[in-house]
Amino acid sequence: MSDIPERLAAVLADKYAIVREIGSGGMATVYLAEDLRHQRRVAVKVLRPELAATLGSDRFLSEVRIAAQLQHPHILPLLDSGSAEGFLYYVMPFVEGQTLRDRLLKAGELPVPQAVRIIVEITDALVAAHALGVVHRDIKPENILLSGRHALVADFGVAKAVDQATGGQRLTSVGVALGTPTYMAPEQAAAEPHVDHRADIYAVGIVAYELLAGHPPFGGTSAQRILAAHISQPVPPLIEARPGIAQALSDVVMRCLAKRAADRWQSAEELLTALEPLATPSGGITPSSTRPASGATTGAAGASVAAATARTRRLALVAGAVVVVLGGALWAGSRMRATAPLLHFGKTTPITIEPGLEVDPELSPDGATLAYAQGPAGSMAIFVRSLGGGTAVQVSKERACDARNPRWSPDGSKLLFHCGAQLLLVPALGGPAQLVADSAQHAAWAPDGRQIAFVRAGRFVVRRALAGGETVRLADEISPHSLRWSPDGEHLVFVADNDLFLFGVNTMGNLAPNQVMMVSRAGGDARALTNKKFLHESPIFVPDGRALLLVSSEGGGRDIFQLPLAGGGVSGGPLVRLTTGLGAGTIALSRDGARLVYTTFANSANVWAVAVPPPGATSSTRNAVPVTTGNQHVEGVAVSPDGEWLAFDSDRGGNADIWKMRLAGGEPEQLTNDPSDDFIPQWSGDGKWLAFQTWRNGNRDVYLVRSSGGPAQQVTNSPDHEMYASLSPDGRTLVYHHTLPGGAIQLERRSRMGDSAWSAATVLGTGAQARISPDGRAIAYERLGSTERIPVEGGPATTLMTPIAEGKGTVVGAGVCWSPDGKTVYVKALHTATGQPSIWAVPAAGGAPRLVVRFDDPNRPSGRQEFSTDGKRFYFTVDNRQSDISIVDVARP
Repeated sequence: MSDIPERLAAVLADKYAIVREIGSGGMATVYLAEDLRHQRRVAVKVLRPELAATLGSDRFLSEVRIAAQLQHPHILPLLDSGSAEGFLYYVMPFVEGQTLRDRLLKAGELPVPQAVRIIVEITDALVAAHALGVVHRDIKPENILLSGRHALVADFGVAKAVDQATGGQRLTSVGVALGTPTYMAPEQAAAEPHVDHRADIYAVGIVAYELLAGHPPFGGTSAQRILAAHISQPVPPLIEARPGIAQALSDVVMRCLAKRAADRWQSAEELLTALEPLATPSGGITPSSTRPASGATTGAAGASVAAATARTRRLALVAGAVVVVLGGALWAGSRMRATAPLLHFGKTTPITIEPGLEVDPELSPDGATLAYAQGPAGSMAIFVRSLGGGTAVQVSKERACDARNPRWSPDGSKLLFHCGAQLLLVPALGGPAQLVADSAQHAAWAPDGRQIAFVRAGRFVVRRALAGGETVRLADEISPHSLRWSPDGEHLVFVADNDLFLFGVNTMGNLAPNQVMMVSRAGGDARALTNKKFLHESPIFVPDGRALLLVSSEGGGRDIFQLPLAGGGVSGGPLVRLTTGLGAGTIALSRDGARLVYTTFANSANVWAVAVPPPGATSSTRNAVPVTTGNQHVEGVAVSPDGEWLAFDSDRGGNADIWKMRLAGGEPEQLTNDPSDDFIPQWSGDGKWLAFQTWRNGNRDVYLVRSSGGPAQQVTNSPDHEMYASLSPDGRTLVYHHTLPGGAIQLERRSRMGDSAWSAATVLGTGAQARISPDGRAIAYERLGSTERIPVEGGPATTLMTPIAEGKGTVVGAGVCWSPDGKTVYVKALHTATGQPSIWAVPAAGGAPRLVVRFDDPNRPSGRQEFSTDGKRFYFTVDNRQSDISIVDVARP
């Protein structure tokens, strides 16, 4: 027996536990494995050794990363890939079910309705992939998985990756042919240099022919004969091979099989349009895609892919909307109580496709009208639009503010929303606004229409009569938001902590964990329904009150989950995933539960750099350059003291971990690997350690990790939040800020007593975002918008920079860093009215602040306060936020 499984198991032991071999093919051997981080089963495909040796890793992995961008209900996603000790591998979900080849071997030709449904779903997957420029090149029954009633196309982009990595050669020297002869288009069979997406359309035609006729159009005793038939022999008419099928269906398939690519369907979308009339309910088929008039294509499970001619910047967001219940969810559903049946999602229709942010969707009680917030973060407005068509109408015209969180009255005649910190009531189609409450946000309307609940002063969950009167305090939690009443009006559910994910201005999309809680309308202790190790958002009751739907990041990404309830505000079981790869932000249900509206929210952020200008000059972010790239979200960034390394947090692995990379170039190296999120790394002056904050214990704590890697060491352990840590040059002094239960923030210092022991905390005063100077003698920090400096041992503070009046607002300090020589403190500031960032330089010994960087490129927004410098360049993150709203039909099994 080969030693490859043992060697492979050893190579992948830190990420995957190899269970057994489950299949092999021309290019790869497939192993069932356990994903150790996410505790899920996956399929690890390992390229044949001779193929891996010919390819090399760099170019192959580069091309595979393109395939990893594909997310669609009928595409099996690529979860991971890598190269180690001669192995090239890629990882996909393990799906319970069978391949289409297995089905054909058992059943031969398929019933026409079933065959058409499968063909439609394969074509729907091609629409998504081709829109992103990815051609499969190896469509065949072995690469199509059947899970439940759905088809999933596997190995998307892998054949292309091999082809690209070898310069288009067929690899005959190692006995591997790209593509399978039975399903190769004539141009592939002839080894033409330019093969495009129409080769996939030909392969779909071959698969369709085989499903309907029980055999492919061409057979032979050798690959050469089959390839020659593709090039020169006419295709036997399908209607003769399967008498009784509709002539229209035969015509659609035969056009796929035209010898000349120019004579086939010219796009997968064109083919899908031709197939859809044949997938009718009368034929026993439910159409698996419904495309809006705008030209976007939406799969049955909610994948929306924009036409290739527009919105290219947003393709990843729209293509990533995946709302499909696969084998894992079906398994989980069997564990749920019979009183909380698993929901199923059907036809999906995009509602908004405009650039920018559309958030907070809310369906009217009759399900016919949608209310939502739209506009730039920090200055949104409330709109309503009929789902039957027409133009959106702004209903929050009277006041200029950040209008969010619309909620319909139970009779559908009015809308309640918050405008800044005021709760307003307006007629559903617009009109004069009525003030309901001050210092109030995040309202929810009780089912009887007479009571409302809302958050007061950013902390207290309260209720009162809509008309006014006594306010009853129900809960006191950190940043409560997203309130919903139970259908019987006896309980309220809400989210505690990290309201920045939904409602932040510069920090919208913040990845910190939080938890869903429930409280009785009479008050008392609020009960936690979820853990606090992941992001949980937008809880809402199903109509019978026996379960919640919510958005969660458990398992990576953000998807819709179902949580059964046992009554009395108690969770009745574990969270059950309903979608995969959706990237959801918020959700809402119609009153009858028949329709669900959701946002897909994409919030990527990468590290950019701009030159530190000479004295008297100012840099512009129009001249900034990217340092990191890819579909990831970065918050904290720090340059090593020697200027050679960049440390940053990234969710590129599914959740936020600490990474480092050489500024001169190279692949990022992962330093932490924990299912909980790790953020905001900072170097010690000797470059040996990194301090960071983590959610491993349900709140932010400070940990350390060696810059060379290894286990992380815990430093703080209070039930509060300790964060934004900074290490002295020798790594023996640590400063951070501590957020107390009442909201006060204080600076604290600890000293190292041993390898892993630290002294008790010494309180230095009020402040945040502290950074120790390069010589270890001073601390710069922010306090109430001003930048101050104190000795590291504590003592009187020196004010370095105070808020600066500018236009209709004020420039206030948000984050600090030191120049490498310790002579200058740099301040990243934000404008209170516009949110516009800027970087200022102020002498550490005191003096006038000087503007050094203008963030004047509207296409490169940078909302976070974290930044760093090596004395030559400033490093900061640039955000890309996009959000759209879609609606999906909902049914119970």
